[in-house]
Amino acid sequence: MRLGLSLKADKSHDVSFMRKLCFGCFVVLQAIVTLISKVKCVCVCWRFEVTATFEIESFLNLAQEHVLKR
Repeated sequence: MRLGLSLKADKSHDVSFMRKLCFGCFVVLQAIVTLISKVKCVCVCWRFEVTATFEIESFLNLAQEHVLKR
């Protein structure tokens, strides 16, 4: 059974959920980011079978945090 979630990063709990996904399999997420507009993008996480829609700026901030913590 495939789980599909659509999230917007304007709520703090959604951002923390996205951060957990990024730490779980960030490379997979990063590799398949699809731009759907100038302010939003979609990430598909195959490990957790989740699709997340969120603001690009929030995603880039999470990506930068992840890289800095490595």
